[in-house]
Amino acid sequence: MTTGELFDRITLAAPSFEAVRRAHLKSYDQVLPHVLIGELREFVESRFSGTPWEGAAPPNADEIQKVFEVLDTGLEQGDGSTFEVIAASFVEGIDENPYFEHLKLLFGPKLSKLLIEQNNWRLPD
Repeated sequence: MTTGELFDRITLAAPSFEAVRRAHLKSYDQVLPHVLIGELREFVESRFSGTPWEGAAPPNADEIQKVFEVLDTGLEQGDGSTFEVIAASFVEGIDENPYFEHLKLLFGPKLSKLLIEQNNWRLPD
């Protein structure tokens, strides 16, 4: 799965994310995967903040669950770029988010495992 395919699947899982994609393309004239997946994080957080992101209707819990299933699939079946985009620009630091306690309940097994691995990582002695 490429990053383009990842974002296509995310849009199928949460159709209002299309407004975020359009705003992103308008701003950057191209898809910047690390930036767009950061915007995805803002989009899913809008469910809890109550503030629409880029004019998109906040996703419901079922849509967030489906988006996280897509991210799990991306971690398992994605190419190196897709894995890196999810790991570095979606999962990394998400536990510092004010809505993390709500979001982690919807994480799939791969997102959960990756978060644990990132939190347990230490520089070698």
